[in-house]
Parts: sequence; structure tokens; C-alpha cells
Amino acid sequence: MVNAGAMSGSGNLMDFLDEPFPDVGTYEDFHTIDWLREKSRDTDRHRKITSKSKESIWEFIKSLLDAWSGWVVMLLIGLLAGTLAGVIDLAVDWMTDLKEGVCLSAFWYSHEQCCWTSNETTFEDRDKCPLWQKWSELLVNQSEVLSAAAAA
Repeated sequence: MVNAGAMSGSGNLMDFLDEPFPDVGTYEDFHTIDWLREKSRDTDRHRKITSKSKESIWEFIKSLLDAWSGWVVMLLIGLLAGTLAGVIDLAVDWMTDLKEGVCLSAFWYSHEQCCWTSNETTFEDRDKCPLWQKWSELLVNQSEVLSAAAAA
């Protein structure tokens, strides 16, 4: 039954809400979420943090961390999403160039990255990078070397 202290206003609202309501499920049986109870718990938690924040500097810092925790989580999610997008972009660029050829100095470089260090190429002559080899050139030269070695 309902607590008499909770109905008269002298008790805590949470005492009243902790008693199970008939026909209302709890979290364990996955039926419903009681939003009123959750809002009340959050309000009580916020009041407790606010009243404690006046006790010391440490409690004040903890209250600031609690207030900014949602923004910090959103910032971290945004940074993680941006980093993941950058990694995907670099991987797609590398895989696209890997279909055409390979960098002889470092296979993980894309065509553009491979030719950055080459002082022999300009923007107009970007396809003449000596470090970048197309698969056709690489395999034809290998077959000529192998056939010359077999003939000797």
C-alpha cells in the first residue's frame, strides 16, 4: 500500500515511486519504462549534486563535470566519427590506386602520396613518377627479366 508519509508531503517522492504499481512492468521484465520515475530520480540526483557543490571546491568541480558530461560525450562521438571518416577516405583512395599500380618505396602509399617525395615530377607530369609502377609495367618487366634469366 501507499506510504502515509509520502501522501502527506513529509516523505521523499522516491519512497512513493519505489513501490511497484499494479499492471506496470519493471526494467527486469522489459515491459515499460516509467518516465515519471526516471525524471524524478534525475531531479533528486541533480538537487543532491547542486547542494553538495557548495561544500567544497572538489564537489563544485564534480558538479561541473556532471553538467558538461553530455557535451563531452557528444564531442568525443563527433571526433571519433570524423576520424573514422578520414580513415575510410584514405583507405578508399589507397584501394582505388592499388587497382592500377603500387608504390615501390612503400606499398601503403597511394599514387599521390608516393609521388610527393619525388622531386622529379611536377603537377603536369604526375603520371611519370619513378616510384609509382603500374601493374602492367611491373609485370611485363618481371616477365622480361624472368625470360632473359631462363634463356641464359
